[in-house]
Amino acid sequence: MKGIHTALMTMFDTNGQIDKEATRKLVRYNLDHCKVDGMLACGTIGEMFNMPMGMCKTVLETVADENNKCGKLFANVGANIFEDAVELADFAYEMGYSGVSLVPPFYYKYTTQEIIDYYRRFADRSKLPVFIYNIPGFSPYAFTLNDYETLFKHEQIIGTKFSHNDYSLLERLRLRCPEAVLFTGFDDYLFFALTLGTDGAIGGSYNIVGHWAKELFDEMQKGNYNQALAIQHNICTVLEKLGSVGLFAGIKAVLALEGVGIGNCKTPMSPTNDAQRAMAKEVLEFIQTVDAAKK
Repeated sequence: MKGIHTALMTMFDTNGQIDKEATRKLVRYNLDHCKVDGMLACGTIGEMFNMPMGMCKTVLETVADENNKCGKLFANVGANIFEDAVELADFAYEMGYSGVSLVPPFYYKYTTQEIIDYYRRFADRSKLPVFIYNIPGFSPYAFTLNDYETLFKHEQIIGTKFSHNDYSLLERLRLRCPEAVLFTGFDDYLFFALTLGTDGAIGGSYNIVGHWAKELFDEMQKGNYNQALAIQHNICTVLEKLGSVGLFAGIKAVLALEGVGIGNCKTPMSPTNDAQRAMAKEVLEFIQTVDAAKK
């Protein structure tokens, strides 16, 4: 399991329901234009925690149907309610997904042992390989090296989506757990994560610049580090621009300009505003200029 995978946006219609047609367009855009190796549905940038179970299943089913075994698929199934996580994982298995990720349970201050037991019990039930989703910026728990080493002893827990800025931990993790599949979740750190021997990435900006991330990954495999770093600079420029107005809405606004969806996030997030649409136009022009220069 290597390469570049898009953490898919979730496409909503004007009523806040899943826009199936836009979802299909997004999958095709990622496969045909961005050339990614695979996709993760219902992740953080996919607004999973603003959606009820039925909506999540609609996304997983629509993505799998349009993907039609072209790219590797992962599903984020994290949930405070253990039974919900298992139900979503079972559904992902039925839809042909290759693995599932889940964040640790949140809101209550669980002990380390409770977190470890949660993952073990889930892995005992999961029909798919399990990835630990380490994202302390959104979750109150940050996994330690000892946590990882303990959990990786379970044969069904095979890797992590590492959305954390502790790259000392990532270095130790790669050294101490050589068989684990390590995906970075921070798009602005892709170059640096790959120098540590990670296996690839799952990122939200890849909805629009996945082809750059794929090119960066390929250049790193060839040892062309200067070329790869130049691509990282371009990715960071896009992230900086969109981050100044709101990353989620900004990416959706770029996709709307490309004819994919209407550009809105789901309540309680605000609708896309004029500043975000203006920045999206600027970002798309930047992407097109960089792409044109390579031809």
